[in-house]
Amino acid sequence: MAQVSPIKQMKKFFYDTMEVPASEDQQGLVYELFMSVLIILNAIAMIVGTVGAIQQEYDWILAPFEYFSLIIFSVEYIILLWVCTENPAFGEPIRGRIDYMLTPVALINLASVLPAFIPFLFPFDLRALRLLRLFRIIRLLKLTKYSDSLKIIFRALEAKKEQFVLTFVAVIAFVIITSIFVYYAETGENPSVAFSDLPHTIWWGLETLSPVSGEDAVPITMTGKLIMTTYALLQIAIFAIPAGIMCSAFDEEWAKEHEARTCAAEAATSKTLVSCPHCDTSFEYSGKGEKP
Repeated sequence: MAQVSPIKQMKKFFYDTMEVPASEDQQGLVYELFMSVLIILNAIAMIVGTVGAIQQEYDWILAPFEYFSLIIFSVEYIILLWVCTENPAFGEPIRGRIDYMLTPVALINLASVLPAFIPFLFPFDLRALRLLRLFRIIRLLKLTKYSDSLKIIFRALEAKKEQFVLTFVAVIAFVIITSIFVYYAETGENPSVAFSDLPHTIWWGLETLSPVSGEDAVPITMTGKLIMTTYALLQIAIFAIPAGIMCSAFDEEWAKEHEARTCAAEAATSKTLVSCPHCDTSFEYSGKGEKP
């Protein structure tokens, strides 16, 4: 039997720890817990770091923590790129790694560290540098790898993406058509700049979808008021339809996840290892009534 090299063993260890579900090994659970806590702390540090007083007083903690996190996330990305060939889907040394780099998880990992290195390669002013630092919030997306609930949500979004796109297009078309009717009802009668031209009216229509509108303009003609009333009532459907689609998709994905876990548990307990009383040979017994 060929002996496995230490490098190969180390590669397999890192792959099992970082890519195999945490429920299957203890070191994977520790890894996922550590990374999840680090990601959440990074988000908190990024948010409180925008407060000038906190930034000045605690920069001696925030700055080293940012460098520490950057090192951890960078090393994680490099290791994942190294061990990805353990997955048969990325088995080829070069082509497999390129394919892995283009996966959503790998792109998120890269986006979480790349903005931090850009200032070392290109000169930026202070405003651009602050904007790049805000990209650290992308690290929150890394939680999708470690959270089963977030994975289910993203699978639900993926499963219903066509319905969401269709709903989005329908909402935009509805807003534009309604804005056109309001514009022709209010133009020449309403002095508000919101109804001075069609682009302004369409923007007003989009703003009214939000409970906090930047415009105080309201229709003053009877026709405009009727259109606005109908528009306000139909806004309930605008938000209810996507919510219904999302709830349905989430229920379906959760049912699939529950069924998969149930099947895995049944498969794990369906066979029992028994020994022959005569020769001590061990073999699996299904327990379905057939004699061993």
